[in-house]
Amino acid sequence: MSFKRMSIVIPLLVVFLFVKSLVFSAEKTPEQVYESYLFHVRKGDFRQMLSYLARPLRSGFEKLDASQQEGAVKRLQDLVPINYKIIDRHVSANRAVLVFRGKAKNLKTGKYVTRGKCSFVKENGKWKISREYWR
Repeated sequence: MSFKRMSIVIPLLVVFLFVKSLVFSAEKTPEQVYESYLFHVRKGDFRQMLSYLARPLRSGFEKLDASQQEGAVKRLQDLVPINYKIIDRHVSANRAVLVFRGKAKNLKTGKYVTRGKCSFVKENGKWKISREYWR
């Protein structure tokens, strides 16, 4: 390969590798997805909240009429943990589970320590919440 050709190929290769690294580093972790989901629940942003749910879970919410959607968001807002800490984490190629300990909002004492678990699946290369519960 000539020097002139190499001087064109090498910069193109460097640009390609840089762009590829940006794309892969932009992928959200399950932890980031969960935090974004909670942010939108707290905000009451139903449509954005749905974007973090896996297809089967999301389709159940999409079938609700507007007043039912509003009620569902209000119930979720009551259950959203205020402070939580991840105490266990299991991640594979297409599934993930986060286990939490935290404090839930709007319970009788307001300081009820609770444990939660959130399961994730990958849909089209993105982590989505497939199940969440707190007790």
